[in-house]
Amino acid sequence: MSRSRFQRSRARHINRTCFETLENRRLMSFGPAVNYASGNAYAPGIATADFNRDGKLDLATAVGYSSPRVSVRLGNGAGGFGPAQDYAIPTGYDPASIFVADFNNDTKPDILESDGGGSYLLAGNGDGTFQPATYTGSPSVAAVGSFNGNSNIDVMVTWLDDDWNPHVQVYSGNGQGGFAAAPDASDGYYWGWGGMSAVDLNNDGLIDVATGEGMVLLGYGNGALQWFNWEQPAPLNSGRSCAVGDFNGDGKADVISGGGDVAVLRGRGDGTWDTPIHHSVNGSHSAVAAGDFNADGKLDAIVTDSDRATVSVMLGNGDGTLRFAGAFAVGTSPSAITVGDFNRDGQPDVAVANRDSGNFSVLLNDGNWAVVPPPPPTISISDTTVTEGDAGTANMIFVVTLTGSVPVGGVNVDYSTIDGTATSGLAAPAASRTTCSRVARYSR
Repeated sequence: MSRSRFQRSRARHINRTCFETLENRRLMSFGPAVNYASGNAYAPGIATADFNRDGKLDLATAVGYSSPRVSVRLGNGAGGFGPAQDYAIPTGYDPASIFVADFNNDTKPDILESDGGGSYLLAGNGDGTFQPATYTGSPSVAAVGSFNGNSNIDVMVTWLDDDWNPHVQVYSGNGQGGFAAAPDASDGYYWGWGGMSAVDLNNDGLIDVATGEGMVLLGYGNGALQWFNWEQPAPLNSGRSCAVGDFNGDGKADVISGGGDVAVLRGRGDGTWDTPIHHSVNGSHSAVAAGDFNADGKLDAIVTDSDRATVSVMLGNGDGTLRFAGAFAVGTSPSAITVGDFNRDGQPDVAVANRDSGNFSVLLNDGNWAVVPPPPPTISISDTTVTEGDAGTANMIFVVTLTGSVPVGGVNVDYSTIDGTATSGLAAPAASRTTCSRVARYSR
């Protein structure tokens, strides 16, 4: 606290300090998006794998509307992709999502397309081409994994019966690309399609399911699932997607949910969560993925900003919290995202399906993420009011609050009268730069 003397004038002035802090940081580290046309104005799903087994990641996208199909582009290993090879889906529904796994146990990656009419398998030939799509016998797929403990890949499906009752159940894989129904896990409550991930949440070695709404279905290892934590914590009703990873470094599976905001649910290792940590960033989100984008050993996240034609990166702090690191332009209504090293430089890149612009976007990670400095100290200075007379002087007292230690060289502060009517030399100066040390001293 310190004092300054100001000559009096006939006016009454309020002195309010205005200031800002600046940080020298560099965060943006994805190059401009390269867009690839899908040939249709509806492209809702995307997945990556090495379909021709040449050590270079390839991409598959689901394309809908007038001619539902899966479009495959082979990667060149430098971040680019070749011409599209399309595979028709014999359904009257628009594709909703695609999954990649070895569904027929021939060691070659296959593609599973899911839509409102069911799911269709494109069996991989191992050279980047696929067999024509065939119906698998399962309804719409929400997640894939080995739910019954054998080597076959199963699918978890969600569907409504003729009375609009919701159902969630596993369809067991037969190891030949087909599926058969396992016990139903229905409980009469509808938590929404999609937004589900298969992962062991209670450390019993069996695959469970987490949803974007924060709900959990525990697996029994025989294809059966059981809803577990209905209300602990309260469900994230706006959760539309989710991804799995260890965001706080405790070795237990966590879930990140994208919807109205971005929420991290820290797993306790028993199928329950700690209180969600919410992060507001860039509108609403239809998809989320995880990766260590800045190579600091802490898991980060990237989300599609559904209504802003961007994707946003959230860098992890290693404790379950995230910090916004930039938004990157893609196509219209980004709806799905996948992570992979497309140019083989050791850095995770991303590909985004843009639902309404008829294309998908590839963003390459240049790896030049800077270490984010700690937040600078904040300073606040109280308003001061004085009623001035005709002659003499009046003391004005400012209270300065500074968090943290004073940086070397002090802190510069600009201040002025609130209405700008003061006349320099006759009253409080209109503006003055002063130095703030441990005890702030202001001089005219």
